[in-house]
Amino acid sequence: MVNEDLWAKWWAAQSEDHRARLRNAAGQATLDASTVQFVLETNPPIGITGSKWQLNEGDFSWSMSPSLREFIQAQP
Repeated sequence: MVNEDLWAKWWAAQSEDHRARLRNAAGQATLDASTVQFVLETNPPIGITGSKWQLNEGDFSWSMSPSLREFIQAQP
């Protein structure tokens, strides 16, 4: 269960540039490494999931958690 107060405080602490970049990331099915790093640097309460999808090292599929994606997309 997501604590809406934590999310609201996290969102309020972001600059307009960060909010724009987070909105863009929320619209992507998978995230590249630099976007993952950016999202993690904003310190969301929860937010990134990763899964290894091939046997080769470094072949990970990163995505924003559904709860983070939905929260960001719901913001005005």
